[in-house]
Amino acid sequence: MRINKTSQGFLVKWGFFYFPYLEFKIWRQLPTAFLPQNINKYLILLPMAFDISSAYLHHGPRSTATMLDIISHVPAHLTKALYIPKHDDTISHFAIYDISKEYSEKVGVNPMGSERYKVELCLLRKPSGHHVGDNARFLVDIDASVSIRERVMGRDPLDAEVSPPIDGERSAKLQIHTGDSLFALTGHECYPLPEKETKKRIIRYPYMSMSGNHGPSKAPRCDWQVHPAEKGPLRYELVDLDRQGEGDGSILAIYHHHGFESELPTSYSHGALLLPNDSTPLFDITVVSSLMALLATIRKQPAARKRSRFRSLMASL
Repeated sequence: MRINKTSQGFLVKWGFFYFPYLEFKIWRQLPTAFLPQNINKYLILLPMAFDISSAYLHHGPRSTATMLDIISHVPAHLTKALYIPKHDDTISHFAIYDISKEYSEKVGVNPMGSERYKVELCLLRKPSGHHVGDNARFLVDIDASVSIRERVMGRDPLDAEVSPPIDGERSAKLQIHTGDSLFALTGHECYPLPEKETKKRIIRYPYMSMSGNHGPSKAPRCDWQVHPAEKGPLRYELVDLDRQGEGDGSILAIYHHHGFESELPTSYSHGALLLPNDSTPLFDITVVSSLMALLATIRKQPAARKRSRFRSLMASL
């Protein structure tokens, strides 16, 4: 690895590739006295910056902003933030952390969906359980089903189980355990939006409709929805359908992907979940469980290749 100072910042060479955007944090934040002689002492910043650099390798700094940035409004009551670590279907265990303070100070001050929002989310220190103050809210185990257990002291923890759809079905089963009580929810996969065709593939946008009993009364009718054109394809929001015309009040939670992709990846999941500041533990574990079902559905989307016009014509003969 070699790091050279340029007029615009630092140019980092790793093998045959250059990562010019590392200057975003390194050049602006390190004391001048340390630059550039002792810059290699700060290579600990590189893992956080690779996500940024990879996007700029493919798109370039200005084209990424013009093509991918769609600013969306965040309701003021969604101030609790949970970190969903990067995972796929091969990961058997991970923890979900509360990052509310760090998120509000460094990420939430930027418009959701903006280039700076994505950069700050990527550069935010990710809790791992190895540092003082890392607050794991839920422990997730993935096997044939997904088990979610609340991490709490002073009372019995809540836990939940998400069973994937049986072959041929589109409904995931959620069970929430609270002491001696059991509440059941169903997450039904549906596709109200038209498919999107790109040069390489066809993209589908799954919704997940939640229904069932939640506590002593019937749960509100909720949908995990995505609005690619209006709010960006990297944002999903949980909407109370009975309050859909009430603006911010109908949005119960928001999930935003961690990364610079133009669409949600189907190979892995990674992001931040925003919840109401005054939400209850039962509400939180229910939303987290439904999100796990949604993300599993997104990861199972086929990477359908777009047919050429010739092949489409031949198939119709």
